Amino acid sequence: MTQGLIDIHIIATNDIHGALFPSENDAGIMKAATYVKMVRRASEHLLLIDNGNALSGSVSTYFFSHSKNNFRNPMITLMNKMNYDASGISPNEFRYGLSYFNKAQAMADFPFLSANILHSRTKEPYFNSPYIIKTFNGMKIGIIGITSRGLMAKETVETVGEFAVEETVRAAKRWIRHMHDKESPDFVIALYHGGLNELVRNTDYKELTSNEAEAIIQASEGIDVMITGHQKKTLNKMIDDTLFIQAGSNMSHLCHIQLQFKGRTNTFELVNSQSELIDMTAYQEDEQLKDEVYFEEKEFRQWLKSKAGVVNDDFRLEHYEDFLAPHPFKTLLHDLLKNCTAEITCCHIPHMKAQGLSGMVTQHDLYNSYISIDHPVQLLLTGKQIHRIMERSAAALYEENGIHIRQEMLDPTVITDWRGFDYSLDLDQPIGRRVKMTLEPAAEYIIGTTDYIYRQYSDLIADGQLLKVHNRHMIELLEERLKSTLYLA
Repeated sequence: MTQGLIDIHIIATNDIHGALFPSENDAGIMKAATYVKMVRRASEHLLLIDNGNALSGSVSTYFFSHSKNNFRNPMITLMNKMNYDASGISPNEFRYGLSYFNKAQAMADFPFLSANILHSRTKEPYFNSPYIIKTFNGMKIGIIGITSRGLMAKETVETVGEFAVEETVRAAKRWIRHMHDKESPDFVIALYHGGLNELVRNTDYKELTSNEAEAIIQASEGIDVMITGHQKKTLNKMIDDTLFIQAGSNMSHLCHIQLQFKGRTNTFELVNSQSELIDMTAYQEDEQLKDEVYFEEKEFRQWLKSKAGVVNDDFRLEHYEDFLAPHPFKTLLHDLLKNCTAEITCCHIPHMKAQGLSGMVTQHDLYNSYISIDHPVQLLLTGKQIHRIMERSAAALYEENGIHIRQEMLDPTVITDWRGFDYSLDLDQPIGRRVKMTLEPAAEYIIGTTDYIYRQYSDLIADGQLLKVHNRHMIELLEERLKSTLYLA
């Protein structure tokens, strides 16, 4: 360190998506570990933070949550070994249920931070303090976590009754003021698991409650760096006096910020700073970190190749738009939902990369047939509500040598398909008048669908209309069906 100067390195990751092992994507946390070690050797002052969405999103995290839930969490093991200082909280942290996250949090040597995820009863922060203070030679850095309220609204059916999610900007403003008043930090980092509204301005993904980074800055004083997430984009730019930085997803990059401070009588002055996004594909996996989870990886690889069953028909999806035409895999999903005691069923494209099923099916094939961890639910909806859901879904469809989806209007996985009553779509009609159906608008109907559809259309559905959430998710139900005589060779 130069005399009178303090050099501090900040490395931030976001949206790791559970990428534990080599081959799950092009980079992964083990390559990030190589870079972190290199920086630690060069600097005595390193702050390592994550902005959430590390605990789900890969086939390996599915395996450990589904088959090894009572064992240590390998992602937390790796993050502990890398000496993470803190993590923000993404709604996807709860994808495998609140108990899964609570076990992971209990194992972590670092805190998970969120200012606006509250106890539903006490309205106090659910995960202890929303911020921490790290001190380097007397210089204090405050780190606060903020979780997008809009994203939480689409992910929290598993935590209904546990959480109250405060309006994002209000919580950020209050806690940042409190942190400044109580701690007097010299530098503040906000871990916001949400994005910038300007990056989605021209699409229907523009949701002010999901991408409020700019609004948080405008309402709050004293944020020097805002690390954003969720948007699967890389970003490194100054807006006014605040650095906005985001490392994409799946560990393709990480954020590296270098700061230099000069000590004054009672404060520290920032005299130099630079930020960059580091491409992780250029680095090798850290061998010592690989050894930490050697046996977990071995067991995971064996499970991937193990046989789940043999399918007697061709349920492959070559492309997600295959799902829009009559397709046997879609019929299979309706059958599973109907078995959850509902005469009317509503299914949807499972995932953009879902591949369906065919022939001899391994556990890896089974996961890839659906990918998303969706639970069947029962809803009590009126005919009018069903019609409104169908019209919103049909608004993004167009016909051109088959039916296609305008992705700029609607996420393809939100497109719905219905069974149990007669209806027709006329895509030549104006939006809002494309659906004709036989249900009575004022009558009530029990619907079998998934919690994903319930969340995505939650603005049209009241909380009291959710009758039941099934404990088992769709991949488990597919596995059970594979073992029946109906679909086995």
